[in-house]
Amino acid sequence: MKKKCILGIDFDGVIVEDILLMMKVLKEKFPERYDSIDIQSLPSLLLHPEFLGHRQDFLRDSRYISDLSFCPGALAAVPLLRKFCHQMHMISGRWTYQEEPMEQFFKKWGISGHIDSKLLRDAKSKETALEAKLRNAQKAGVTHMIENDPLIAQAFEKAGMKVAFIVGLGKEKVSDTPNLRKYPQLWYFAMDVGLAGSVEKVFAQYVI
Repeated sequence: MKKKCILGIDFDGVIVEDILLMMKVLKEKFPERYDSIDIQSLPSLLLHPEFLGHRQDFLRDSRYISDLSFCPGALAAVPLLRKFCHQMHMISGRWTYQEEPMEQFFKKWGISGHIDSKLLRDAKSKETALEAKLRNAQKAGVTHMIENDPLIAQAFEKAGMKVAFIVGLGKEKVSDTPNLRKYPQLWYFAMDVGLAGSVEKVFAQYVI
């Protein structure tokens, strides 16, 4: 099988389910603010600066990485996808000082060898997650990206990459295009790739 694909894959919301652990942490730290909040309330919380600040604090804390759980099917999806690409790079808006905890997490679950590199945001940089991820992806020559943030997914598409968009909370309004395909979970995309025989064919077989 000829491999032409250089695949980028996001971390939070694609490989790991960070939201449930984050809400558990926030409910313990700020019970008066978050005890009554459920998953269905999260889309509206994304509009509040206070919540966004608490989310950034959670994501910056490396101690929580070891307690993250995988998204359904992701543990099997990563090695399956690796068979159909020349390289696989994890491209995340997390920071460079978290690379070692991430590596230990991947080693614990036996998927470290499937990920060629972890491309992260410099801890001293003032770049946004979008800027850092796009720069790292372009530097690595990524041809296809798996992403769950709608703005970042659309930025990758605009930059000429083909995107598998993993639908998250309140993000269903993003439309399919020839270069952007929606999936409920990473595993569904991996199965589509396996059935098609390549990442490229997944996009080629869909004509809008």
